[in-house]
Amino acid sequence: MTTTDTNVEILRRAYEAWSQSRGRSVDNWAAIASPDFTIRSLADEHEEGQFGSAPIGPEGMRRYLTDLVTHWIMETHEVDQFVAQGDTVVAVMRTSWVHRVTNKRVACPLVDVWTFKDGLVTSVLELFDTAAMVKAAMPDPE
Repeated sequence: MTTTDTNVEILRRAYEAWSQSRGRSVDNWAAIASPDFTIRSLADEHEEGQFGSAPIGPEGMRRYLTDLVTHWIMETHEVDQFVAQGDTVVAVMRTSWVHRVTNKRVACPLVDVWTFKDGLVTSVLELFDTAAMVKAAMPDPE
């Protein structure tokens, strides 16, 4: 198995546990994060999408995901495909979540771009419909 294949397999297992646990497998993600791991997201510029405040390293990964599932309930999270080259793995997915306060649902495509070094993830860039996420997190006007 090539390093690229190994990286895909690491993510396949992590996403499978994430989906099956409905977002409670936070420790699985922390276990694959390098000490200098970072997360960037299209949601970073929105208050509703700032989970874990500048997550760095395994503890940052754990804090980010714990904060996410504190505010949102996962309905579905399905990986459609992985595209990999060298130390980069792209996961193309479909996901749906319900906001715990507003009870509004958001369903959208999600693309994560992961970078690996020595078998650990060093970064991920999340790309998804942030406008739908913000709208779902906002209470209806009275």
